[in-house]
Order: sequence, then C-alpha cells, then structure tokens
Amino acid sequence: MWTEHIVRGPGKVLPASVQSLLIKPRNTESLARLADLSTGKHTRAKSGHSGP
Repeated sequence: MWTEHIVRGPGKVLPASVQSLLIKPRNTESLARLADLSTGKHTRAKSGHSGP
C-alpha cells in the first residue's frame, strides 16, 4: 500500500495519522477528476454534450 507524507509547509510537522486525514479528501477529488478525464466526462460536460 502506498503512503503519502507532506514534505513541505506547516503540515510536515503533523503526525502521519493527521496528515492522512488531510490528504485523503484531496486524493479522492484528484482520482475523481482523473476518472472523469479518462472517460471523457470532463470534455462532454464542458461542451454541453450528454452522450459519449
């Protein structure tokens, strides 16, 4: 399993368990955006098309 740690800024002094709580929502959003891009959902939403 991959672990991610904050390496810069004030968050780097936080315990790993707190860092995980802060990083999780950002990673979830990033993965959702990546999924949208890979399926073309982002492009369809911008152009107003509803189909593939």
